[in-house]
Amino acid sequence: ESRMADQPGAIEALHSDDFYKDFFTNDFDASRYANNIIQGTSIALCLQKLAEGINRLEGELHEQVASNHHDLIVQATSMEKLESVLQVITSRVESLQKAADRVRDKLDKPYQKLVTRTNQLARLQNACEILRRTARFQNLSKRLFEQAKGGTREIAKTAHTLSELQALAEEIDLSGIDVVDADQAKIREVRETVEQQAKHMLQQSIETSNQSQTGIALQVFRNLEQLDDRIDGLLSERLRVVKEAVLDAFDPVAFEAAMATEKATRTGAALKAAVWTNVDKMFLTLSNIVSQALHVQRTLARKRDPTTQVRYCDMLKRANIGALFIADAFQAVGPALQQCLRTQPAVRKALEAEYPRLLKQATDFWARTERSAPEPGELGDDGFSHVRASFAAIETAYLSQTLSRLFEPVNVIFPEDSVMPPSAEEIGNLVKTLSRELDAAAFDSHLANGISRNIAKTVRLFSVRCESTRQTGREAVQVSRGCTDAMSCNIMLVGRMDQLRSGLLDQIATQKRLPSAAAEVITHSLEDVEVLQRDILDSIFAAIATHLDGVLLTMHSENYSGSSVSSDPREEPDQPCSAYVMVLQSQIGVIEAEILSRLTVRDAVAERTQALLAHLLRSFVRLASLIQNLTESGKLRLAADMAQVELALAQLTRLASVRLSDLVEPYQALRSLRPLLFTELEAIPSSSIVGTSVSYSVVLHYLFALSPTIKPPHTLKNWSIEQYSTWLAAHTEGEALDAIAAALDAYLSTVKARGESKFAPAYPVMRALLQRARA
Repeated sequence: ESRMADQPGAIEALHSDDFYKDFFTNDFDASRYANNIIQGTSIALCLQKLAEGINRLEGELHEQVASNHHDLIVQATSMEKLESVLQVITSRVESLQKAADRVRDKLDKPYQKLVTRTNQLARLQNACEILRRTARFQNLSKRLFEQAKGGTREIAKTAHTLSELQALAEEIDLSGIDVVDADQAKIREVRETVEQQAKHMLQQSIETSNQSQTGIALQVFRNLEQLDDRIDGLLSERLRVVKEAVLDAFDPVAFEAAMATEKATRTGAALKAAVWTNVDKMFLTLSNIVSQALHVQRTLARKRDPTTQVRYCDMLKRANIGALFIADAFQAVGPALQQCLRTQPAVRKALEAEYPRLLKQATDFWARTERSAPEPGELGDDGFSHVRASFAAIETAYLSQTLSRLFEPVNVIFPEDSVMPPSAEEIGNLVKTLSRELDAAAFDSHLANGISRNIAKTVRLFSVRCESTRQTGREAVQVSRGCTDAMSCNIMLVGRMDQLRSGLLDQIATQKRLPSAAAEVITHSLEDVEVLQRDILDSIFAAIATHLDGVLLTMHSENYSGSSVSSDPREEPDQPCSAYVMVLQSQIGVIEAEILSRLTVRDAVAERTQALLAHLLRSFVRLASLIQNLTESGKLRLAADMAQVELALAQLTRLASVRLSDLVEPYQALRSLRPLLFTELEAIPSSSIVGTSVSYSVVLHYLFALSPTIKPPHTLKNWSIEQYSTWLAAHTEGEALDAIAAALDAYLSTVKARGESKFAPAYPVMRALLQRARA
């Protein structure tokens, strides 16, 4: 074979010839091949090819035998040895088989005998077991019949025996045994009797809240393995009673007499009384039924299996049956209640009108239920949600009606054709209405939140109506002629808004039961009122400040540069001060009497009056420092004006609840400017008040008045005194110093341009102050 593999021979040649390839396939069929030859090519040619192939194979075979002659002889010798070895092995295998047959014959008979004896023993054991179980059954039956004679006193033991008989029957089939079959009917009779007694005992003990009897009844059903079914049946029965109570409470027949009375009297009192009487009965029934369910749960939680010490409540498929029963009960109450209300519109109206009363009864019911729970919190945090859900439609309708009731007084006190604010009495009635609705809902956080949102909407509507009533235009901010009608309207509006705001805040403060979330909603809604209130007040005080600034500005129409002024202005009793000061005194008196004193929002008025006084003090100091060409007599007159201005502004201190001296910075500036007028020029830089009590810019502006040759900043900018004063009020001290520096630089350039070397006496002082101010 190795040589055949090494060189190509006849086999390889036949493989490569397409004619012979069919002979090398595994599924070669000679008959099929012959039929193909007959139907196809020439038979003679095929026979010739086949003969050639045979000859080539024979030649190749002869050649192989000749070339491998020695190997073939060796293989033939080995075959003879192999045959002799196989004969020896065969003889030994036959001997082994005969020995195995002899052993099998010796073991078979003992094995068959052993199988027979084993079967006999199993039958004996089975018979003994049946006899023992039968004896056990007879003992249990005898005990059962004795216990059954004891009635309800032995009912728990009787149930336990029945449980043992049931377990015995499940372990082995004793049917067909006469003594067993004879007692089966009586056992079934005892079982039925025990079940009926246990049901009756459980029913009575639940109604009387007798925990001992309830425990015995539950133990009977536990022994009978009916605890789950009995509890489910008990709760289903109670659920049916709840549905009947709801249907009875709103039965149309129950209201026929009340409806007849209402038609006669047209007061609705009879129907309302009948509705709430039935609601009281319904909640009483609900309370009793839920109390019974909780009584069962409490007993289940305390009762334990005597063997395993497992609580009965842990053996149930459903835990916390009290909470589950309440959920199921009120899920049934909701549809039943809705069905009744759809057919009883008058009853629905009565419940919607006094929904807080209905919810209060539900809340009290839930409080009693929680107190009756076996453990605190056992009914769950969301247990009351099931109670509330059954009244959801009524609550929605009540909130909608409440919103309408709250909007109505707002629309009444703000009629479409009137521009006058409501009266104090009307606002008081509105506050009472809001407080009454809030007080009625304060006991329940959810309802209180809903009412608070309605109150917030009402407050926003009130704010919108106030905004539409508010007077705008020039008349609303005209203060020169006292209080105009438009301003009087706004002042009254501010008072009414404050009356509503303070009334609601007082109600929130005194309402201890009100949830913080509800209080926050109402307080947040009052921000709209406060914003409008502040806006009106700010516009009034801004108008007052602008008007009094205009009065102070007229000081620049006074002559402070003449020499005819007396050295002591007090010697002129007819005119102790300038004309603008008297106008200021008069205007402040009018404003205080006719405008500010009518504002009832004292805190807001005091805060803004303080700001107004500080503003007027700063304006006076700033305008006084801008007076030009100030002579010595003019200084005396200006000092007298300062004293009178202080007296004029003191008229507002009562409303501001402060003294002028309490306005430290602006008051010190006014007080310090007076001695500065009479301080020598050279001593001004060293004065302790410069830069502390009086700002550098004020002192520098005053020095411009002492040196007419140095043009002040507003002259260089071609601004009026009013424009420059407004600019100074709106800019910082640093920007004011920059403007002053520019004026000094312009003066320096002018002096240099004229070729002069001598400066005005005030110039070096001003440069020194400016340099110190910027240090």
